[in-house]
Amino acid sequence: MSYKKKPNRPILTKLLTGQMRFKRRVDVPMFDARHIGKAVDMFRETADAMELIKTSNELRGIDKLLYCQALIQKLNSDFQQITPRDTRTRGAEMLDYEGGFGLVDRNGHAELNAMDD
Repeated sequence: MSYKKKPNRPILTKLLTGQMRFKRRVDVPMFDARHIGKAVDMFRETADAMELIKTSNELRGIDKLLYCQALIQKLNSDFQQITPRDTRTRGAEMLDYEGGFGLVDRNGHAELNAMDD
């Protein structure tokens, strides 16, 4: 009887079981001038927390990676709650063909134009 060889490294085990990913992405809304300052503050707080994790002597390498990925997930969820909120509904496109620009999604442009600066 042959047995499957288990991965030796804890990082590979976490990747294979879906507890960790190779990449984490952050979706940052940037359609209002007020978003700039909020984004800078949020990135700075996350970077400081990641710096503390990086310099910790009590955590294993895998734990550092998991905590940093959790910080990035939290940052992404915080960016989803940032105000002013996106007025568009997800999946509702208003596509127009423009000669020089090609296919353009016009969904949310009227609401954005009506906002005060």
